[in-house]
Amino acid sequence: MRKLIRIIMVVIFWGCMSPSSTLPEIHQRVADQVKILIDKGHLSAPYIEIYESFSNDSNVFYYISNSDSPGSENAELPSRVLEYKGRYFCFIELDEPEMTRTELFEKGIVSDSNFQENEYLGDSSIYWMLALRQHENVQTLIKQKPQYYYPTEYPEL
Repeated sequence: MRKLIRIIMVVIFWGCMSPSSTLPEIHQRVADQVKILIDKGHLSAPYIEIYESFSNDSNVFYYISNSDSPGSENAELPSRVLEYKGRYFCFIELDEPEMTRTELFEKGIVSDSNFQENEYLGDSSIYWMLALRQHENVQTLIKQKPQYYYPTEYPEL
């Protein structure tokens, strides 16, 4: 009986002590998925908005869409920008400090620091959703479907 209790305690403590992925590691995993969407022609705008919708200790959920600006529809600026094939992945995180307009200009991400927030005029109803686990290399990427309103309604997630 004592041996069983010790084994259970080791399993519980091991689960609590599993290392978390760092934000750059999570961004790289997200970028890998976005690269697939670009390479298959699903995303074509110069800026790709990657908006963190929610996160907890084990999962992170992002909305991914085309954008004509590094700023989101809500006038939020990215906290980090990655470049791939002439497109900029603009990570808009819930609890990370935003880059300034000057930083975006100085890094060559925008040609003028007086840019507008996203006013993408293409099919703005197309969103991709990415749910990933922070402690495992597991993620699910799906296209938004009109019959579902909330992410929790998707059986894939």
